[in-house]
Amino acid sequence: MPLARRAGRAALLFTFAAFCCAAQAYADPDPIDFGADYTQDFLYNAAGGLNRGGGAPGIVHFNGTFDSGSGNVVYADMLGTFGGSISNQVGDRQGVSNVAAHNTFKLYKAWYQHSFGASGVSARLGLQDYAALFNMLGPAQLFLNSSFGTDPTISQVAPSIFPTTALGAVVRWQSASGFYAMGGVYDGVPGEPGHPAGTHIAWHSHDGAFSALELGLAANTQRPCKVAVGGWYRSTDYVDALGRPRSSDGGVYAIGSVRVAGGPARPATSLFLQVGRARGDRNPLHGYVGAGVTVAGPIAGRPDDTFGFGVARAATSDLFRRVTAAPAAAETAIELSYQAVLTPRFVLQPDVQYVVHPGGTERIDNAWVIGMRVAYEWP
Repeated sequence: MPLARRAGRAALLFTFAAFCCAAQAYADPDPIDFGADYTQDFLYNAAGGLNRGGGAPGIVHFNGTFDSGSGNVVYADMLGTFGGSISNQVGDRQGVSNVAAHNTFKLYKAWYQHSFGASGVSARLGLQDYAALFNMLGPAQLFLNSSFGTDPTISQVAPSIFPTTALGAVVRWQSASGFYAMGGVYDGVPGEPGHPAGTHIAWHSHDGAFSALELGLAANTQRPCKVAVGGWYRSTDYVDALGRPRSSDGGVYAIGSVRVAGGPARPATSLFLQVGRARGDRNPLHGYVGAGVTVAGPIAGRPDDTFGFGVARAATSDLFRRVTAAPAAAETAIELSYQAVLTPRFVLQPDVQYVVHPGGTERIDNAWVIGMRVAYEWP
């Protein structure tokens, strides 16, 4: 067995052992928390795209957290993915459902985090999701389209994100005033390419590394706001769409959100903006702009519901246009969504998306996708 594979499996065993030992060390159950959540999409491509038809991708998480209360946290998450992909009908690049993935059940996260007292510094080590910390805006998480979760100029290089994560280390500093800085390094090739089922940990020399940096301000005031800039660099050996060997890649981004009106006693309106840029000489997408508005409590008597409207535009690159028939300048997804919280644990979310130039080509008709998300969380 290669040394990298042994080291990866040893890291996972260490994380689980730490969780189990910590659980046994405390008679008080309060430091230990177990949970589960289930998300199911029912989506139908009603017009345009590749074919009319539906897809029902879904996910289930089983997770456990041990928090010592003294700066030590151990977390583990098992992920199940199932159902058919609606993108097979639409032909889009960005992903009209952010829970669509190869059918499998696997270890998704397993990490240990230590906070260094009042310094505001913390370190996280283990199998983890880049998007859980980096390039993340709260209001944008409402939407089903994948681009609102992770900038497609980043997700196109398949870093350590859903549905396949990698071993990584992240150091973060957070000030009392809300300023923060964080940097991370992950295995450059998560999992085992060509084998999406199960959990595969192997760090080969040609994998290189995916490195990330983000600086920002997150203010949790009467009008919460966040603004951040970041960048990423990947030192992985690969071959681009023209058959040219490459050994590096990179990009930058800026994100921001702000509550512009309302508050706890009335509808709260928030705006968000996402901008990303990647190298156009070696990636199919070289630019991204996402923007939207969300309204929390839009209907009297339903303070927990949220309405949202968003637009995600992924611009195609010169490289993409050289290898694609009838290329379009961009693929644009326009989404309208309403999240109805029926109980503290149960949510229904009707959703409509209009995708312009699916796949970034003029050969596929614009698509209308309609459907519903059902979500349940325990406890």
